[in-house]
Amino acid sequence: MGVRKNLKRATAYYEMAAKGGDVDAQLALGYNHLNGIGVPSDAMCAFGWYRLAAKQGDAKASFSLGQMFAQGVGVPQSKARALRHFRDAASLGHARAARWLKKLEQR
Repeated sequence: MGVRKNLKRATAYYEMAAKGGDVDAQLALGYNHLNGIGVPSDAMCAFGWYRLAAKQGDAKASFSLGQMFAQGVGVPQSKARALRHFRDAASLGHARAARWLKKLEQR
């Protein structure tokens, strides 16, 4: 807002903040790496950023990790690991995680 869009510069700022422990920056980098926004698509890099944010108790990051394991995106598909991450996210109030958890537990 108010400046020319520059994804390369934005990524550099996100990385500085994320390395300093900023959860929102870690989430943004995870999303951007997973979806190839401003950086080449790299699911393992996305996983690393999401994992850092999840370790700080972020529900969105735990949910994203659960989705990655449930769908086998960048990591081996694992129902057990997906359930663990969905449980973590649901316990932090993430409604979509609770729905995924219920769906996976029924299978």
